This record gives sequence, structure tokens and C-alpha cells, in this order.
Amino acid sequence: MREYEGSYNKEEVEPPIYEVVGAEKRPKIMDSVDIAWVAGIFEGEGTISFSGSYPQIAVSMTDFDVISKLGEVTGLGTITKRRLQEPYKQQWTWGVWNRRDVARLLCAISPLMGQRRRERIAGAAELLSRRPLKTGPQVTKPCGTKAAASRHRYHGEKVCGPCLKAEAAYLRRQKNKGNNG
Repeated sequence: MREYEGSYNKEEVEPPIYEVVGAEKRPKIMDSVDIAWVAGIFEGEGTISFSGSYPQIAVSMTDFDVISKLGEVTGLGTITKRRLQEPYKQQWTWGVWNRRDVARLLCAISPLMGQRRRERIAGAAELLSRRPLKTGPQVTKPCGTKAAASRHRYHGEKVCGPCLKAEAAYLRRQKNKGNNG
């Protein structure tokens, strides 16, 4: 991790405003003490925001040890570091954007929250209920289909020959439908 301490030469490459510090990938099973601790931190410093049809949660503060512990205790989220100019202190943010993880965490801490936060959590739950979370194994279309071509592009991969052919055939069928209709 690159630290930006003191002043820097602005003619050099401008350092990023946000820098990803760490990301956990697996949710952990929290005991009641951990849930209460997370709820207390979230009640005092947390936010629930909405990006389109998805709720997101975040906690921002200048105490890296607390932010780091949030990631460790929950096993969720990403920690980012925000570059601030003097005289401001370094700010850290722990955020969770995955719908399933947001739903699990809000469900765990909701009974311990104050009225205002419970209302915000209820709004997030209502929003999540409009687009239910997928359960069970997710089926991925094999190469040689239009869906697989889209998946290649989504992941920034080069589209393979069979997928290109399948996509071209799909586009021809769509064009013919339009001409025959």
C-alpha cells in the first residue's frame, strides 16, 4: 500500500482520492457480542444509501483500527482510504455493496437499532424484496451462446469464436423478425 504523507509534487501524477486498502470475501458467523458491537458502530457512524434499486451500507471515520475491525468481525466489505488535504485527518470507509451481504447484515443488526435506523432498514428491505435474491446454484450458459458472448464482454475477456458466431446468428434472427413483422 502506498502512503501519501506530507506534501507531494503536484506536477507528478496526482495520487488517487480513494485507495482500496482491503476487501474481505467470506461472511463470518458473528456471535451476539459481535452483532451488538457492529450495531453500535453502525448506529453512531453508519449510513444506508441507495444506488438505483440496491441499498448499500458504509461507515466512515478517522479511526482505522475500528474500520479494520468491522471488516474482520463481519468478514464483509471493502475498506477504502480517502486522501484529504491538510489540516484534515485521514479518513477511512468500510462499505458493503453486495445485495446479499447488505441484507444479511441489516437483518442481524436491525433489532438493536434506534427507530430512525430501523425505518431506513425497513426501506432497504422493501427495496430488496422487489428483486428477490437468487438462491441455489447459478447456471452459466456454455460458450457458443449469445449469453456467453455477453458474459465475456462483461468480464473484459476477448469473445471466443463460437460465441461470436452465436451472437451473429442471434442478431440475424432479430433482424429477420423485424423485416417480417
